[in-house]
Amino acid sequence: MNSKFKVLLFILGIYSMLLFAQTPTTQTEQPLKIGDTVPDITFNNIVNWHKTTAKLGDFKGKLVILDFWATWCVPCVKTLPKLDSLQAKFKDEIVILPITYESAEKILSVFKTNPTLNKLKLPSVTSTNLKQYFNYRVIPHEVWIDGNGKYIATTASEEVNENKIREYLQGYAPKLTPKKDIMVRDRTKPLLIGALGDYKFDPGVLTYSSTLIKGQIKGLASTGARAYVANDKAMIKAYNVNIQLLYQIALVPSFSPENKDFYLTALSRTIWEGNHKNYFYSEDTKNEYKLTPDSLKIFTYEMVLPKDEIKNMPGYMLQDLNRYFGSQFGLEGVKEKRLVKCWALTFVGDDEEIRSKGGKSYVDVDRNKKGIRINNSTIDQFMFWWMGFSVFNFSIPIINETNYNLPIDLSLDVDQKNFDEVRKELAKVGLVFKLVEREIDMIVIKNK
Repeated sequence: MNSKFKVLLFILGIYSMLLFAQTPTTQTEQPLKIGDTVPDITFNNIVNWHKTTAKLGDFKGKLVILDFWATWCVPCVKTLPKLDSLQAKFKDEIVILPITYESAEKILSVFKTNPTLNKLKLPSVTSTNLKQYFNYRVIPHEVWIDGNGKYIATTASEEVNENKIREYLQGYAPKLTPKKDIMVRDRTKPLLIGALGDYKFDPGVLTYSSTLIKGQIKGLASTGARAYVANDKAMIKAYNVNIQLLYQIALVPSFSPENKDFYLTALSRTIWEGNHKNYFYSEDTKNEYKLTPDSLKIFTYEMVLPKDEIKNMPGYMLQDLNRYFGSQFGLEGVKEKRLVKCWALTFVGDDEEIRSKGGKSYVDVDRNKKGIRINNSTIDQFMFWWMGFSVFNFSIPIINETNYNLPIDLSLDVDQKNFDEVRKELAKVGLVFKLVEREIDMIVIKNK
């Protein structure tokens, strides 16, 4: 991962600790739901008050707000002076009762020494968390109980303010934003796959993610999509593909006739020099490849980034792949020059027979019917479609050395999957394939 993202994640982690504190969880009974009648709870170990115990029934007819807090929780401590002011303002009409699991001795000490708290007149219940009644994990946590003992709301501390309290006291139902804590935090599971129980993330908040899944996802077609933008996010997706296709996506960022690197996506342009050759499909290894379970050789990869990072995504993906396959299989993928045998398409003679007369630009290489039709399209455009749909499994690299960049028209009555047939027909119009050795770019998967 890029170092700036590591720093960002670290800062976000520290920041979230300051904003939201979590209390120890010991759930033994079914907690109350909004609308339930709250039992006549006994509050013990009360400090900073005229007596040390009270019951919820003592406050009948008043709005009761229970504020769950702790001395180590920065937002909790900052909230207490506001609650103290609200209690003073509304006097006997409401009861705001802070509650903490910490001891009476600890709270009295903090009340005495903390300049923020030493002037408060608010009491605090100590040595309890009441989690048998109220389902919460993040503090500060506010429980609203009406004058009849009905549990009416759970909110964050921001909702406890003069306007909301006044609305309630005037007989209106204040519009309170409910607070719902995530009670499950399973450290044995990934964040997006069960770590937070049934919590569903808003897709819009996913800012940076990179995921690699091993094994075939049943019922999902094998597809690959290079970097694109959707919903203000840049994405790369590759579903149920093998290792060589993952490296093709990372090393050939754009798949189009205009990007001459498209020739690298041909099967013949990948060389596997590393271990685990049974994970690689070629004419030489196809039997071993077929015998290797999909659970070992097939992967799904996804990356999501801010859209302004789209140009960097192929490089990040390559880092991901080399990091994982390097650690698991001792492999890495690179683009390197290699001297290899190639079929080079050349042009000899006059271009009268192939020069385009204009019209709609298209290349028809439909594998379900015989023939190739090229109209007002370049040789690279023809090669892109023909190699991509008809001879993608060809074992020898095919390159374009015609140096002819004008559009052409051609109609070939051939089986487009039969290289020899296509080669012979092209030669009739001066487009001649020659078997040569060339130093060309190759995708090389090798031992680290």
